[in-house]
Amino acid sequence: DIIEQQSMRIAVIQINTQRKPLNDVHVRRAISYAFDYDAFINDILGGSVERNPAPIPNNLWGYPKDVKGYTFDIKKAKAELAKASEKVNRIIEIHPMVGYNQTDQMAQLLQNGLAKIGIKTKIVPETWPTLSGKAGNPNPAPDMWIHWVSTYHADPNNRLGEMYNSAHWGTRNASSAHT
Repeated sequence: DIIEQQSMRIAVIQINTQRKPLNDVHVRRAISYAFDYDAFINDILGGSVERNPAPIPNNLWGYPKDVKGYTFDIKKAKAELAKASEKVNRIIEIHPMVGYNQTDQMAQLLQNGLAKIGIKTKIVPETWPTLSGKAGNPNPAPDMWIHWVSTYHADPNNRLGEMYNSAHWGTRNASSAHT
């Protein structure tokens, strides 16, 4: 028997919020609008997943039912970029985790969307030990890195408390807040 059930695994694009120009909320919003979520879900993952715009799985208790995620919208991405006080005047590196074709494809999809709004990128695949090791310090940490997160406990704190709590800054667990 093959049983298909929704998992608690989510794809994550971490953004180094401590380095210019990614420290500007409008640059980060532009990046979020430049990712083609439907293409990722339908073309890369074959429609086998649901959109999950929150940092915890949508089948976990505590999930905010009214949350609205970003949409792929190049016009909105350009508008956000125009509002940014930090200009994107360098190549932004995207580091997908090695060994997962889906993270490579996510990086390429993001690179394509960012090119449409005038942001130049470079894809630098890296192993999990290298990525997680770099995440503890804003300077060696990548501009953006892509990986998967699975829940180990059916508790929202396993995600929110570990990944976004400032007590974990300097570790891979709170990498998007710290790095």
